[in-house]
Amino acid sequence: MNENTPNTKSDVSVKVSPATIGCLVLLVSFFLPWINFFGASVAGYEIGKLSEKWQWLWAIPVVSGIAMVLGFAGKRHVELAQIAGGLPLIGLAVALYQNGRELFQVILVGGYATLISGLFLLVVVPRLGRKVVTRAPATGGDNA
Repeated sequence: MNENTPNTKSDVSVKVSPATIGCLVLLVSFFLPWINFFGASVAGYEIGKLSEKWQWLWAIPVVSGIAMVLGFAGKRHVELAQIAGGLPLIGLAVALYQNGRELFQVILVGGYATLISGLFLLVVVPRLGRKVVTRAPATGGDNA
């Protein structure tokens, strides 16, 4: 290679954490069909249009998007990802309280993907980053 040949290798590397991947799945699943509503599939973003009480669901893509951007930038984002993961679980709790177990009969792929990625972000991701600290065993030396 001579001096005039451009370098095709990129010096930019992006380390993608499990939290960033979980936020990406959560963000994508927000736009997939969540429920079967009288024969029509309704995506997560459409639920807020149907009822003012559910407009807070728009916090899911906003918070997960911010956490994802922070993750791509190499900044700390696990806590924000946990908040994003908890939001769909809060929505599930409210919907179950209002509709009962029959809700599980109308949930579609986007709803399940949202719930699974929410559980992943809330429960699994914080444990992945932990480092196990082991203490050196006490020696039987002089204690006096």
